[in-house]
Amino acid sequence: MTKDLVAVADDLAMSPEMAALPTSKQRAFVDCLFSVDGRGELLGASAAARAAGYSGDAHQINSAAQKLLKDPRICAAIRAETQRRIRNLGPEALKALTQIMGDWTHKDRLKAVNVVLERIDPVATKIDAHVTHEVVDYRQEALEQLRALRALGVSREKLEELFGYTGLAVLERQLEGAKSPVIDAEFIEVRYQEDWEENA
Repeated sequence: MTKDLVAVADDLAMSPEMAALPTSKQRAFVDCLFSVDGRGELLGASAAARAAGYSGDAHQINSAAQKLLKDPRICAAIRAETQRRIRNLGPEALKALTQIMGDWTHKDRLKAVNVVLERIDPVATKIDAHVTHEVVDYRQEALEQLRALRALGVSREKLEELFGYTGLAVLERQLEGAKSPVIDAEFIEVRYQEDWEENA
């Protein structure tokens, strides 16, 4: 399998995170993750570990590969290498885009034109969101429902089922309090002056 590998092993092509890995085997492992086999497919973690020089049976190789993938330094190198290699594909992508745009009969020519136009003059989408907060007075709503149900002659059992025993009692007290109270009062005239004069 290793004889068909296509790997990048140029120190100048390494990202700083890749160059910071402590061993050449670790750097080779990350590099091999981006390598392809004879069929043009990227290597899996175990195959990359074996190609990088890690030895042992299948279980040991797999264990080593999993340990490497959990190492934060390896993860940082993989992430940096991915970004670097994608950026390096820029010229190839531009070449393909130019070829598509140059072919008047290509089915994706319009898409290619739109890609270029979006990069030159991106369309800005402005979203204007207005949020309206509506305050609902649930107590008042419940009082109105109770009034309506009482007017319909709904039984007390049903009212207790709807509002709860305690809730119904609270609402009833509020309904009674909402009515204008009638106060019966008796006025007694007290003549303080005369009482004072009699006691003087």
